[in-house]
Amino acid sequence: MFALAEYSANSLAQGDVSGAVELALQAFPEEKQIFSVPAAAPVQKALTDALGVYDLSDGFKAFDSIKLPSAPFALTASPKGSRFAAVYAYEAAVYDRESGRCLAVLLLEKSALSDVKFLNENRLLYAGADGVSAYDLEKKKTLWTGERATSLALSGDGQIAAAVNRNEDFAVLYQTDNGEKIGKCSFDGQHLPIAENDIFAHPGDFVFALNHDGSRLAVSFDGGGLTVFDWKNRDNDLILYGKDSSKNTGFAGGFCGSYFAFAANREEKSLFGIVDAKNALYLGGHESQTPYCLQVSEKGIALANGNLLVSFDPKTLEEKELAYTDKENITAFSFDGNYALVATDGPGFALFDRGAKRILSESSQMGYDFPVLAGPFVVLGNRNEPFLRMLKRESHEEAVFLSYDARYDHDEARVSQDGKTVVLFSNRSFRVYDLQENLLTEVILPDAEQIYDQQFRRAGEDSWLEVIWYDGTVRCYRAADGTLLSEVEGVPPDRDLEEEFYTDRYRIHSSLHGAPEVYDRETDRKIGILEEDAYLTYVTQVGEWVVTEYINTEGKRYGLLLDKDLQVIACMPGLCDIVGETLIFDDKSGNLRQCRLYSLQELKELGEAYRRENAEKGKERKGE
Repeated sequence: MFALAEYSANSLAQGDVSGAVELALQAFPEEKQIFSVPAAAPVQKALTDALGVYDLSDGFKAFDSIKLPSAPFALTASPKGSRFAAVYAYEAAVYDRESGRCLAVLLLEKSALSDVKFLNENRLLYAGADGVSAYDLEKKKTLWTGERATSLALSGDGQIAAAVNRNEDFAVLYQTDNGEKIGKCSFDGQHLPIAENDIFAHPGDFVFALNHDGSRLAVSFDGGGLTVFDWKNRDNDLILYGKDSSKNTGFAGGFCGSYFAFAANREEKSLFGIVDAKNALYLGGHESQTPYCLQVSEKGIALANGNLLVSFDPKTLEEKELAYTDKENITAFSFDGNYALVATDGPGFALFDRGAKRILSESSQMGYDFPVLAGPFVVLGNRNEPFLRMLKRESHEEAVFLSYDARYDHDEARVSQDGKTVVLFSNRSFRVYDLQENLLTEVILPDAEQIYDQQFRRAGEDSWLEVIWYDGTVRCYRAADGTLLSEVEGVPPDRDLEEEFYTDRYRIHSSLHGAPEVYDRETDRKIGILEEDAYLTYVTQVGEWVVTEYINTEGKRYGLLLDKDLQVIACMPGLCDIVGETLIFDDKSGNLRQCRLYSLQELKELGEAYRRENAEKGKERKGE
C-alpha cells in the first residue's frame, strides 16, 4: 500500500498523471475494508494529488505522458499547436494535443536527419521512406511523393518546400500543394554536415531554411560555410562564410521577413548576426564566449546565451528580455509570442510569461532536448528516453468566487462571516470588496513598520480584522465596510509569536522558531508535531477533518487536510480561507476560487472515471 502510494507520487513528479492515478487506485484495499484501514491516509493523499482536485491555481499543470517506441530524434508542433509530431527511428508519430490520440504513423527515410514539417493543422511534409511526401491527417492519405530526402525546409507562406537527401550537393524545390518540382539549387560541391553514421546520430546544428516566399535558401555546410542562395538568380547569392571556414563548428539560423538571422558557434567564441538579405547588408550582431541558441520564424527572432533569452527587433536591433534563469544555462527553448519555455543544464525546465516572469520551473534527472509550446500545452522530450511529457494550461474559470485588482499587493484574503464581503490585507493596508466585485473601501494602516500581527476574527454573525502593534495597540476594523470598530491600548505582545489552536481532540502550540506541537486535550500529553518547514498560521476543524494553514520560507501560503489522527490526506496550494465546508483559494493574480471538500469515496469515483476515460484514450491511440 505504502509503496504504491510512493510510486504514484514519483509518477506524478515525472508528469505521468494517468500512471499516478492508476497506482493510487491500486493502492486501495478491497472495497469492504476501505473505511476500516487506517493506513489509507497516504494512499488518499496520493490519489488527491494525482487528481489535482485542490489545485485551483492558474498555470501549466501535469497533463499526461506518451510512450514512444524509441527515444525521439526530434519534436515539432503545427503552426497553431493543435498537432505535434515525434520523430524516432524510423517513423514519425503525429498526435492530437487535446486527446493524445495518435493520428498517423509515417515511415521515414532511415536517417536521424529525417524531417517533419507542418504545412497547417492537418497537412504536413515528411522525409518518407519512398521520398519527400505530403500527408493529409483528415483524409488519412498521402497527397504526393517526390524524390528521396532527409532534411526539409518550408517557406514562410507555406507554398514552397526545399528538400535535400543526406550528402547530396543540391536541393530540390517543390510546390507544396501538388508536389510539382519547380527548381533545383546547387551547392557547388558543398554538403550539409552528416554524422559518420546518420542512421543513429544527428550531426549537430546546421542551417537549412527558406525565406517567406521561398525565393532564398540559406544553407550551412560541413566545411564551415554559410550561404544564402537566390536559386533563381545565382548572381544574388550571399556568401556569409566561405567553403573553408573550418572554425565554425555549428550553425543555427532562419528568416524573419526579409532578414536572415544566424548564429555561428566556434570553440573559442560564438557569433550572432542579422543580415538584410534583400539589400545584401550586414546589420550587426554580437560575440560571446559561450554558444548561442537561436529560434527564427515569421513571428520574430529569439536568442539565448548563457542564462538569458531575448527577442530581437531586426530593424533596430533592440533587445527585449524573455527569460532569465539565474545560475543555470539555457540549452534549448521555444517561444510563441506569449510564453517562453526553456530547457536548462540544471537539468530541468522553466516557463516564463510575456513579461519575462517565471511562472513554473522544475528540476529533472535528465535534461530536455526538445521543449515545445503547442497552444495551451507544453510538450517535453529528450534523446535518451522514449517518453514525451505533457503539461496543460488551466484557468479553472468555473471555480472563480471573486475577482479583484491583481495589482493590489496583499498577504491574505478572508471572507466575512455573513459571506457578503471579502477582505484583502497586509501589514500596510487592507481592502474590502463585495461579492459583486465592487471595491467598498481601502484603508492605509498607520505605522505599518510597527505592526506585530494581524488576525481575521469571526464570532456569531460578526467578523473583523484585528491589527496588533508592538506597543500593545489593538485596532479592529469591520469586515463589512472597513470602519474602525474598536481601539484599545494593551500590553505589548510577546515577540516570539507564540499561539495556540484548538480542535475537539487537540491543543496545538505554535511558536516562531519551532515546529508546532500537538497535545491531547484530555491528558495534555504531547503526541506529535506538525509541519516543520513552514510557519503555522491557522487551524480549522471541518467536520471530522482538520485543516492547517501555513506560509513557507518563500512567502507562499498553502493548506494541509488532515484526518482525525492528523495524518496528511491532501495538500492545498494557495488556500486562504474556509467558509463552512467550502475552501477558498487565492492565486495572487486577481482571483479567489472555491471548491468543496471531497470524501474518500468521491475521490475513488473520480479516479475510476479518470481511469475509464484514459482507457478510451488508449484505445484511440492504438486506433481500436
